[in-house]
Amino acid sequence: MSTKNLEYNSKKIISSESSRKRVIVIALDGVPYSFFPAIGEMNLSPILSSLHKTNKIQTMTTTLPPVSSVAWASFLTGVNPGVHGITGFVDRRQEGYAPFVPTAEEIQVSTIYQHLSRIGLRVCSIGVPATFPPVPINGILVSGFLAPNVERCVYPIEEIETLRSFDYKLDIDAWSARESDESLITQLPKTLSARINTAIHYLNKEKWDLFVFHILETDRLHHFMWRQMKDKEPKALELFSKLYGQIDSFLKNIMERLTEETALIILSDHGFTELKKDFYLNRYLIETGYLSLREATVNNLEGIAPSSKAFSMAPGRIYLHLKGKAPNGNVSNDHIAESLRQEISQSLENVHDPETGSNVIQKVVDMREEWNLTGFDKSMLQLPDLIAIPSPGYELKGDLSGNTLFGTDRFSGMHSYGDAFVYLNGDDSDEKLDITDMAEKICSFLGVKQMNKEPNLT
Repeated sequence: MSTKNLEYNSKKIISSESSRKRVIVIALDGVPYSFFPAIGEMNLSPILSSLHKTNKIQTMTTTLPPVSSVAWASFLTGVNPGVHGITGFVDRRQEGYAPFVPTAEEIQVSTIYQHLSRIGLRVCSIGVPATFPPVPINGILVSGFLAPNVERCVYPIEEIETLRSFDYKLDIDAWSARESDESLITQLPKTLSARINTAIHYLNKEKWDLFVFHILETDRLHHFMWRQMKDKEPKALELFSKLYGQIDSFLKNIMERLTEETALIILSDHGFTELKKDFYLNRYLIETGYLSLREATVNNLEGIAPSSKAFSMAPGRIYLHLKGKAPNGNVSNDHIAESLRQEISQSLENVHDPETGSNVIQKVVDMREEWNLTGFDKSMLQLPDLIAIPSPGYELKGDLSGNTLFGTDRFSGMHSYGDAFVYLNGDDSDEKLDITDMAEKICSFLGVKQMNKEPNLT
């Protein structure tokens, strides 16, 4: 997509220069609003703690499911997952059962980056998930999580040398971190330092109207060290202090450069909580008769039997085996589908942990209602019919291998539902915000009319 092909009549879209601001967005992946008291108590970030104590940081709702690629796609588009089409790290197309990793090419509507580029405003974005492959924009785009390597993550291609000069990395080696705390402790600060240095370079060098920098390292830290931090283990506390200290220094740098002509947004995409147990949702569907496999050893959805009524994909997405939505779908009418939705929802809401007696599932949400869809069955991907929201501490998995309902993981922290936060300087309204509101807020600061929800033209 060339910016030339995206030109609008900017006079109809951009307001007067006097009302316009430049916008900086700092995205802290997986930092919960409920964590801010602890940020103050542990003296992790004086900047964030001060903003919280003065009531400038507010709670913000976010997407179902609370997955980074889903939430940031909603940030970029201003619409919910049922409209933009990304509902998880892994999805499936209607013509088959093979899973695939959705990318920016699967986003069904235009992003704010495309919208601003069309009207001649300049964007610089570093590290935001759901932006790979990087499309041509009026500015610089460094893709984030799930991009395969640095060489393929940047537009324009000439910026690769800049990234290399800062030893820029897309992410830590998470598999190595799973094997060793020492690997995590070594990698996280080094990776974040390189990425912050890169961000500062572009802040200083580029003439941007919108600058967005996404920090993934908070999410990584919380996945691996949340329980250890809560238990006050020394190595976890030291790593939290070091990483949040780096972020605090960066935020101080940002605050010092703010003027009346620059708006700042700091936000997260979901919350975090302690992970106690994994719950294998497909195993439950097998045991309750809703899912059948061709062979007992099958470990992916390509082995689903035609007699199946439902299946699941992480985290907690449940799909009816609908005729016309899956090659061997057999749920053929609305009455049967509605009965299945109710049966499965009631069944899951009555699942208890045999060790504690606790409910595993808080509630099951009908996504037609949650996403307020009128064309629910028109997506190229099959959208989930239901999403199960777990009780805190239970991670819902989609694995088909194994014969047990519960398991454990190397991670000690998991995404929580809701509990995101937002800080907007220059906006004194007390309205309750959702991550889908951020694109409109950015447009308002920039003096740009709200972006249209036109189909993606890439």
